[in-house]
Amino acid sequence: MVSEEKNALPHTLHFTYLSIVENKFYTGEWSLDKDLISKLFSNGFNDNTGKKGIYTQFKIGLAPGGKVALW
Repeated sequence: MVSEEKNALPHTLHFTYLSIVENKFYTGEWSLDKDLISKLFSNGFNDNTGKKGIYTQFKIGLAPGGKVALW
């Protein structure tokens, strides 16, 4: 079953991951700008056709060297 319930926006990320390439664990905690995230989710964006879209999720990228990206 899929829920349509909305969750509160996060204010921190905290996780540990294994870089398989390096055979090494990385752990970290990052504060997020909740006001900016709230504004982005509220305002949405214009897609490449000019239509307004909304944000519905985060994507997290992990890379060797302990690098983390949030989209």
